[in-house]
Amino acid sequence: MKDEFTVNELQALKACFTDAIHFRNMLVYISELKECGLLINGFMSEVSMFVIESYDCLVKIAPEVKLLFDTVSIEALRKSRHRAKILEYTKDINSGLNYLSLIDIKQTKFFQIHNTSLFCKLKQFIQPDMGITKYQGHFITTTHSTVFDMGPDAKIESEYFFSIGEVIRIYLQTIIENFEIDEVSINSDYVFSKNDYQILDIKSKSLFKRSNFQESNKRFAPALILILVRLNYTKMITSQFLSKNSHTLIRLKFINIYHACQSLTKIQSLVMKGAPTENEIMFFKTIVNLK
Repeated sequence: MKDEFTVNELQALKACFTDAIHFRNMLVYISELKECGLLINGFMSEVSMFVIESYDCLVKIAPEVKLLFDTVSIEALRKSRHRAKILEYTKDINSGLNYLSLIDIKQTKFFQIHNTSLFCKLKQFIQPDMGITKYQGHFITTTHSTVFDMGPDAKIESEYFFSIGEVIRIYLQTIIENFEIDEVSINSDYVFSKNDYQILDIKSKSLFKRSNFQESNKRFAPALILILVRLNYTKMITSQFLSKNSHTLIRLKFINIYHACQSLTKIQSLVMKGAPTENEIMFFKTIVNLK
């Protein structure tokens, strides 16, 4: 690496290295929890985002750093990184909404894949097709949010998640071993209790129809729930592993809140083209218009 860096470059490097320690420590801590299976899906989206963003930052500051990493694996992870932007990644919001509908269909098929009996059609009609994890009464993940986070080519099976985990582990290990980084402690005083968790199986259409939006605007429900679980996960889970003054937590909150507002603004623009109900107007005025 070059001998001299600008002030901004030094700050960016410090942020990358500090975050690497935090994410490494959080992964170790979560993996030791009995409830880790309930937490890992939401957390993998956070750490995948960190790998891609920090890698791009490091290579931009010092291009020779690229030689330290398995670039093929990192580029493969790029396809399945958590998309905090949600609806910003599409030029046409309607194509983004259609993509979310396809995810709903995909996860429904996966959920009901074992219905092969004589009465499978009846079972598919009756049985739930979406799983929800709630923590202290708040949604933190759904099966459709997991599919969205992992990307359209993701295979929801242990081998696929293991391969993603390996890429992340090697990346964090490479950073920690190749740079002199001061160890950073995390807040590990919080005790997770299974009593705080609730796992529900429901019909996705039933969930998506719960809003008080007009029928024509209920198509936004999958996107709104994605925004909800992402913000809830950062607030209810990630915040428990980091001190309130942690720069890593501040960065995660900023990224998720900023892009949530951007996506909400896009949805708002479509809703307001019609004749919105009072509930719809109140929803967006409360969330989007307040500084």
